[in-house]
Amino acid sequence: MDGTSYLFWPAILFTLLAIIVAAVFMGRNKAPAPSKCSHQTSAVMEERAGPDPGVSTHYHEKQNNESNQHVIPPKSNAKSLKAKGETKLVKDSNSDNVEKVCKSDSPVHTSTGWGEDFSESGIRNALRNYAQSPVDAEKKPLRYMAGMLRTCQLEKMMSREELEEEQRVQREQLAAIFQLLREKQDTFGEKNFTKLPVWDFEEVYLRNNEARKPTCPNSLQNTEDPEFKEAVLPDVQLWLYKGLLNITEWNRLAHFNNPFGFMEYKYNEVKRAVDLIPKPKSSILLPVPESSKDGCIRCAVVGSGGILNNSKMGKEIDSHEYIFRVNGAVTQGFEEDVGNRTSVYVHTAFSLYSNILSLKKYGFNSIPQDEGIKYVMIPEGLRDFEWIQGLLQGKEANGSFKGVRPLKYFEGKFNESRFYVLHPDFLRYIRNRFMPSKQMQDIPWAMYRPTNGAFALFLALHTCDIVDAYGFITEDHHKYSNYYYEKFKKTHVIFYINHDYGLEIKTWKKLHDSGIIRLFQRH
Repeated sequence: MDGTSYLFWPAILFTLLAIIVAAVFMGRNKAPAPSKCSHQTSAVMEERAGPDPGVSTHYHEKQNNESNQHVIPPKSNAKSLKAKGETKLVKDSNSDNVEKVCKSDSPVHTSTGWGEDFSESGIRNALRNYAQSPVDAEKKPLRYMAGMLRTCQLEKMMSREELEEEQRVQREQLAAIFQLLREKQDTFGEKNFTKLPVWDFEEVYLRNNEARKPTCPNSLQNTEDPEFKEAVLPDVQLWLYKGLLNITEWNRLAHFNNPFGFMEYKYNEVKRAVDLIPKPKSSILLPVPESSKDGCIRCAVVGSGGILNNSKMGKEIDSHEYIFRVNGAVTQGFEEDVGNRTSVYVHTAFSLYSNILSLKKYGFNSIPQDEGIKYVMIPEGLRDFEWIQGLLQGKEANGSFKGVRPLKYFEGKFNESRFYVLHPDFLRYIRNRFMPSKQMQDIPWAMYRPTNGAFALFLALHTCDIVDAYGFITEDHHKYSNYYYEKFKKTHVIFYINHDYGLEIKTWKKLHDSGIIRLFQRH
């Protein structure tokens, strides 16, 4: 044996090791997943997550061009809260189908090392993306749609088997994140944004396949107004009730501030109340009256504006088949101007409670209690869900209304089969498509919402065929008192910061001029 024999076995071992490494490397690249990447990744990563401007339609054309800019949270450590999605969702106004713009179907997260990110921002990032799952996702495997950049990198690096294993691991980690989310009740809120955040799924609303199909030839659904036709969703979900709120829906709606969603709320607190709300026997609020020869539903919506003072419109209002009223619906002593019938009473917990206290001097001692009346509640805040829980359990409410027994305000006339709660999707749809205020583009964005009267009027537009509006703000509001029941003193309209009265004046005038509603005016 010569002097090199001591190198023989190390050389053999090194050669075998090299062969093994080469085999492993070749195996990894033997069956790569077919790549669908035909995009410029740098452009993709800068893509805005807001709704497609070509699909999301507003009744006020170009009202909020600034809303097309994605939102930068004020804190640098809130990076995952940017309304910047890796999979864009587009909702067609005439279809329930959600179209994925991303061409990759691989459910792998886009940020490197996200599996170890159980931080607050990691949870929030997962929450944002998980909202893309369908309503009944609790019964299906968790989905996590990938962004194009990361997915295509993985497709090039992994075999199909390895990619499937990666997906399995990601699903398990996502499940762990949401378990942690449930346990910690983690939320993100209004303080993280300097203006209204716009999400991929901003224009995704629940739809109701049992929506009313009118036979009235003059129905609003038959309008020829192009802007209204493009904006309106006749089958948008109107009501919130038991069975419509699960963790998947919660994760979607938690991105929107109240009353348009559940931002900053806790799942269990809201769900306890929602699970008490019975599903309406019919999703149709108002049936076609037997007396209607043409199959039309004619409604009057009565606000509390001073324009009705000495108007002598009471008889005309009461001639409608159904009459909507809101807030302090004072009728006693004012019948000549506002009528005395009420078919639908729209309110929040606070408006009902406070108006009974403050308007007793005007004769408002109880809410309307006509036979067969429907009570419609706008859930504007957590206190409304606390009120609902006390009301439907027949006990004192907790929280803001602690010690208050809501049921007593109905004076024995409450029937839960005639009690309805508006769905946050409906409220957000009204704001987004018909009343997008410029206030949403500034720091007080979270304070803005349409008035209770505005929500009542749009509810009527979605449940009636012919709608007449009385007591709504008009351009000459300065001529009248703030409220019609202020007969003996001249007051002025108070422009509260949480409403956009200028926008409402323009909206009612535009709907009137387009023939969508008939607005009572006193020019």
